Amino acid sequence: MLRLTVGAAALLTAMPAQAQPLEPSSRWQVDFGETECLAIRKYGEGAEATHLVIKPYATGDRFEIALIDDRVTGDTLSQGGTMRVGDDDIALPGIRFSDDEAGRTVTTWFGDDLSALSGAEQVDLELGEGERSLKLTQATAVVDALQECRTVLADRYNMSGNVVTTPPQGNVDVLRDEDYPLLALDEDQESVFRALLLLDEEGNVAECSLLSFAGDALFVARSCGLIRERARFEPAIGPDGTAVRSAFVTPVVQWRLGKEISNQTFRDFERRDRAIRERSRGPGDSEGVLLRPPGERPR
Repeated sequence: MLRLTVGAAALLTAMPAQAQPLEPSSRWQVDFGETECLAIRKYGEGAEATHLVIKPYATGDRFEIALIDDRVTGDTLSQGGTMRVGDDDIALPGIRFSDDEAGRTVTTWFGDDLSALSGAEQVDLELGEGERSLKLTQATAVVDALQECRTVLADRYNMSGNVVTTPPQGNVDVLRDEDYPLLALDEDQESVFRALLLLDEEGNVAECSLLSFAGDALFVARSCGLIRERARFEPAIGPDGTAVRSAFVTPVVQWRLGKEISNQTFRDFERRDRAIRERSRGPGDSEGVLLRPPGERPR
């Protein structure tokens, strides 16, 4: 793993009194990982510390921006949220997953265009009842590094279409009702999602990223972990007949105990999913679910 450290520069411009953004307590760390790209920064100290994490997907422009707290900051939920950068209020779907036993909360917003953060001096994130404001600094350098990492990651998993001659074969039919005993007690709980999987040469799931979702936050938050653990594919094959790394966009995954997904939940999912597919449609993508590599604009 290649790790870059970006120094924090002091801002000389006075902030408005009402903003009160959290000040960083560490430098940026940008990790060029084998399965993901991450930018991480700490805010505050001790029990009140928060970590900001930015994760671009290996394809397209989409990204996740998350706050990780070593304390419970609210109930688990899934709903629309907001990311404010400068004068722009950007509506983003979000998930807050609170683990009472571990005393930890992860709140994630799912964005469409990483470049929205480039040049930003502050980001304000809202989901549910609270809003968090964080001072960024060095955002352009961080976004540029993440874009470079994303291109490297896309090449590693052969997303250009020139390496994979036979796509991977398999499915993600690995989620069971007994995985969610608390949800199974409430017949009104339901979820729908689609994910991007990165597969290694043996057909194992190296990484799972949510592309679009609607419904119960607990199911959605746990599903990618279970897919990584259980799903197995016949690996993709390259021109020389050997197995190669690849990417796989899942079909729509639905869960509801003993019932069909409600029309409203599925409409919410379809609205998000359609927007992603329209933005991400690439050459030769007849179904609109094979996402384009970084750098290729939608046609």
